Amino acid sequence: MTKGRSLKQSLGMLCGVIAAACAVLYSITLVYVLETAESKLMASVMDDMLQTVVTADILQGKPPRLDQVSRLYIEGDPSREIPNLFRHNPQGYTEFTDGEDLHTYTKIINGKRYVLTRHQGNFEIWERHLFRIGVVGFLLLIAICSFVGWYLGRKLLSPLGQLTKEAVRAEGLIQNGKIYTEEIFKGHWPENEIGELERSFKVLVSKLKVLAMKERAFSTEVSHEVRTPLTVIDTSLELLNEQVQGNDRQKTLIRRAQNASSRIKGMAEVFLNIGRARTGQNNALCSMPELIAGLKESWKQKAENKGLKLSIEMKNMPKQTFNEVLGATIFDNLVFNSIHYTDKGSVTVIVDEDQAIIRDTGIGIKEEDREKVFDRGFRAGQGGRGHYQGFGLGLAISKRAAEALGWSISLKSEVGKGTDFVIRFKPESVDEVNSNQ
Repeated sequence: MTKGRSLKQSLGMLCGVIAAACAVLYSITLVYVLETAESKLMASVMDDMLQTVVTADILQGKPPRLDQVSRLYIEGDPSREIPNLFRHNPQGYTEFTDGEDLHTYTKIINGKRYVLTRHQGNFEIWERHLFRIGVVGFLLLIAICSFVGWYLGRKLLSPLGQLTKEAVRAEGLIQNGKIYTEEIFKGHWPENEIGELERSFKVLVSKLKVLAMKERAFSTEVSHEVRTPLTVIDTSLELLNEQVQGNDRQKTLIRRAQNASSRIKGMAEVFLNIGRARTGQNNALCSMPELIAGLKESWKQKAENKGLKLSIEMKNMPKQTFNEVLGATIFDNLVFNSIHYTDKGSVTVIVDEDQAIIRDTGIGIKEEDREKVFDRGFRAGQGGRGHYQGFGLGLAISKRAAEALGWSISLKSEVGKGTDFVIRFKPESVDEVNSNQ
């Protein structure tokens, strides 16, 4: 899953967007107010000026008294004829920007049209200055609001970030068996919703710890309880085998019983080691080359008995060490499963630095059964595997053993062509598991 923005970043961006929206709205409002105010103010000022000039000067036969930026045009006056640009202006205030920036005011007095203009250079300078101030204020407002959002996010969400780190740490401790010895969710937490969430997490982790300890105790007790009577059974079978002379059928039955007892012992040992790996107890460790060297002879013998070719390709071997019993359980179950469901062709074991592949040319697994093959007791009996014997426990046990080591198992399969079981070692998880052992 791709990593998204943090809550602090999102809060800062939200404040920045809100500030930008407010600034834009403020700017639009300011421009509108300025334009309206300018129109009404200039209309009022120029109306008073025109009325005064006409009444006090023009009608009295005097030249109009105007400042340097104002001009007066009079309809029918040759010396002050109205230019074509202004002849069709409506009465009232108009802003003229064609060529030069002018305020114009047109009014009919005593049946005669008068046009008063004022150059708006100074006003334009003031407007540009105000615009610069508005832009600077706009940018400052966005920057300040973004900073405030980031700061508030940092202050308000810091406990949540700490809680997230502790939750991730708790997950790692649960996976690696340190949950029994390490304290989780340490430190001071605020008396608010985050503090309540922390207390809920702590209660949940405590319950998980109790359940894990009960599971460990149960696995250990069951393993010991199973091995004790099996030892008695093995001893009795050995004595019985010595007493049976020349009866091949009886010897065969005794040998089958011994094999079954051995398998049950091995399964009990696997469950015991899964419990130990989860709780960080010491276990016998081995490297990948050592594991393969110890298992390959039994694989070859099993394959030869079915007339299959077994190949082992050793590439870049992983450097980590791991629980020997769990590693052997995973590889043995997967390889023997491939041999079991392959009638002709080959089984190939490919070991690389970060993964291993067990590839066969067997019957394959139907698409609808691929998600179920690791379920306990499932054997895809409705498909082409119905005539193959077994209890459907090997892959389920392999999956649990892999999870205890921090590994994962997946598969690719095509019906009639074969199956690839892929074991991913995940070195970082293996290192953490090994550090506990």
